[in-house]
Amino acid sequence: MRIVKTLWTLFGTALLGFCVARADQRLVIHEWGTMTTLEDEDGEAIAGINADDEPVPSFVHEVAPRLLLGPGDTGKGVPGVHPDVTVRLETPVLYIHAPPEFKGPLDVSVKFVTGWLTEFYPNAEAHAPGIDPATGHVGRITGPGTLHWAHLRIGGSAPGPATSERVWLSPRDVTADTVTTQGGESEKFLFYRGVGRGEPLLHFIQDPESQTVKEQKSATLLPFWLADIRPDGSVAFQYVSDPLAGSRPFSPDENNPLNIATLRQDLQSHLIAAGLYRDEAQALLNTWEVSYFKNPGLRAFYVWPRDEVDRVLPLTISPAADVTRVMVGRTELMTPRQRATIQRIGNLGDPNQAGWGEAVKLYTGLGRFREALVLNENQRHPTQGLEDFMQRMSVAYYRP
Repeated sequence: MRIVKTLWTLFGTALLGFCVARADQRLVIHEWGTMTTLEDEDGEAIAGINADDEPVPSFVHEVAPRLLLGPGDTGKGVPGVHPDVTVRLETPVLYIHAPPEFKGPLDVSVKFVTGWLTEFYPNAEAHAPGIDPATGHVGRITGPGTLHWAHLRIGGSAPGPATSERVWLSPRDVTADTVTTQGGESEKFLFYRGVGRGEPLLHFIQDPESQTVKEQKSATLLPFWLADIRPDGSVAFQYVSDPLAGSRPFSPDENNPLNIATLRQDLQSHLIAAGLYRDEAQALLNTWEVSYFKNPGLRAFYVWPRDEVDRVLPLTISPAADVTRVMVGRTELMTPRQRATIQRIGNLGDPNQAGWGEAVKLYTGLGRFREALVLNENQRHPTQGLEDFMQRMSVAYYRP
């Protein structure tokens, strides 16, 4: 009899604990994204980085069609290189993890204090001061841009819009609740992107003699990863725990394609430690696999402090939720090698000479932000040959 009584006591205690746990369950929201900047050797921001290398599917809503362009994709009235854009806010997604009894409604608002929120899905109420909502005409970034999703329904099995785009399918490969708008658009996450102005969070100073990179002008000092991705697919990287001391020079034997897996694993561990679930961290890295690990260039990665994320991107959730926000800083570093390439382009830039084809090939090889890189070099070291090349290729800052 005593045994039965003890069992009932244990069962009752467990049942009470289960009910208390369920009563204490709250809405959980996890967000990740990338803040991309481009800096010169002195750690100064290079403007005009509104070129896209990972375009999203056509069903995504935009505040200004063709604001975010592929390199070289210019046209009448299109801001091919917008002089205000020094920051790219790329693919923030918010995952909803709701208790079983929670079906909504859920309201979510986000503001980009120094920029515009230019793309989003599902549909939301958007405001972008400086962009004419009737014509889509793009002016100066006066900000802040805002998005508001109202009365979202949580749960259900709607598959989301059909697409084969990797940059959309990778974020979808996560265990999370579906969100549906009043207009009937559904997805496993809330998505948005943006462009902004202002100084980078970190300033990376390059020393060409020692071939090292340091943080020396930043108000916020953070550890970072420095990665050198070569055109042949080999990678060298290092984790710089002391930003003031800076990196060490890469040795020639460090470049190896197998280093991509090690760098990914290192980043994933830090993303999980910052609060993301494992599948969310994997989704982030899978989404940006090409841009992070395969596109040639010298780049730095770091994790933004949460208070800085909240300052730049204030987020409001109703009802209250436990919110985790993990934003990866990605800084593309202009190198002396790129400057030498641009100078050679200027020397070959006459379209009537045999070297024109080589000049175009070198220009294309500069990658996603080639217009901004060429404009920056022309500002610092203008030559007639480079001016002629830029005019021929329609490389110029957009003038609102």
